[in-house]
Amino acid sequence: MEAEKHVIWSDLNLDYEDWREFLEEEYPGRTEDEYRMLMYELNADYLDDERSNLNIQLSMPILVCADLGLWNGRKTGYKMIDSGNIRDCLSDGCDYNEWFVDQKGDLRCTAVHHDGTNHYLYRAVREGIPDWMIGRLQDKLYDGKATEADIARVTRRLGDEIAAVYGYDIPESDEKERFEMEKIDVGEEEFDEIELMDRTGIFTELRVDKSTIPDGVYCYELRHGDDDSFPAELEENVSVNYFGAILMTEKLELDKEGKLPIEYQDFGYTGDKMNLESFIARCRERDKQEPDCFQGGKELADFLEPTFPITEIEGEKLLGYMEGHGFLLGYKDGELYRGDLCYAQEETLWEPYSIDDAVNAAFEWNDDLLQEAKAGLSDSKDMIDFANKKSYFDSLCEDEKILDAMFDRTRYGKELDALAATLAETLIQDMKREGGIDAAIEKMAAQIRAGEDLLPDVSPALKQNTGRSR
Repeated sequence: MEAEKHVIWSDLNLDYEDWREFLEEEYPGRTEDEYRMLMYELNADYLDDERSNLNIQLSMPILVCADLGLWNGRKTGYKMIDSGNIRDCLSDGCDYNEWFVDQKGDLRCTAVHHDGTNHYLYRAVREGIPDWMIGRLQDKLYDGKATEADIARVTRRLGDEIAAVYGYDIPESDEKERFEMEKIDVGEEEFDEIELMDRTGIFTELRVDKSTIPDGVYCYELRHGDDDSFPAELEENVSVNYFGAILMTEKLELDKEGKLPIEYQDFGYTGDKMNLESFIARCRERDKQEPDCFQGGKELADFLEPTFPITEIEGEKLLGYMEGHGFLLGYKDGELYRGDLCYAQEETLWEPYSIDDAVNAAFEWNDDLLQEAKAGLSDSKDMIDFANKKSYFDSLCEDEKILDAMFDRTRYGKELDALAATLAETLIQDMKREGGIDAAIEKMAAQIRAGEDLLPDVSPALKQNTGRSR
């Protein structure tokens, strides 16, 4: 049974019997062939009248979703009516056309031509939708992969404006609510690959049936802000202002409220489309790949600039100390890694690493080398040997200055500064008590001899190195 529709204009299957009485009364004395020709002429004139009726200017362009009947089969596509005027939808490019508003309030057209029949759906682009979202929908329409949900997110129906002109009723639109509640089986869908804060995931604008998510895959939902064309926040579950869902093979760290704020530059599409199985396989292949080694101090400095700014000279010095002790520094997926060259022959063991630990290790190595070099000065064979050892010692002292400046910027350096302030404050308070400075110093020394933990709130790495000279 054909769905109820409100026909605006049609020349499909014109029935001469419906026109006969009118034509004979208004144009007497014509032959039947002349009456039939006049029927088509008058009907064509009525199309201009309908265009005048629908001279409604919208603030956004109109997207035409096309299902085309061509000589080589059915194809999908799209067209933009950039004028944004509804009257321009009534363009009679085919032999026979019928424009109507369907029971959902959508303006549609059935267009017949010599190769077949085309079907058009006319939708106004929603306010505030950016060009990249329109382009993505156009690509899906061209590829024949656009769903009702894809179309409803970017566009809206035209039936409301048209119904107001002709005075008929159409049901209230619930399309956004319907597509927002639709849930998908992740194993049966194709997704858009996206990048989120230098991580890779796959994205859908529909809601995900989380019972279909396999082990090792994490699902996060996005919330849009006042501008519903872009995500502003990530959570595990979003009920209001739902933007879409992301599937990832790595777990994200959310804040105390279970949220992760997102800036405009944090979210973007790669242009690739894939199913979940392909995405998991790509992630596994990526995880097998070793990190890329830093090729110089500048490359390391550029990598660390957003989180731990260093100079090119500091970068060169740090890489030199790491390599001199059998390690490499590298990067993968925006993370810092350390490679152990001594792990196995012709094999490097890579592990995630922090810049704080790298600087701390280099500072320790420098301190050990300084102690050895200082001891070696008193064991020189002759003046030439002493001069060579003194030159080496001086170079280590210069390295110490560079590494010491870097160490001060690490969390260990900041902890040490806080510790020094705490110990000084404790000593001052003890000095004010009975016994004065001598008693205060004796108390701290006794605590140390007794093995009491004076450093309860600092990291283990710092506790191991508080005795070295800085």
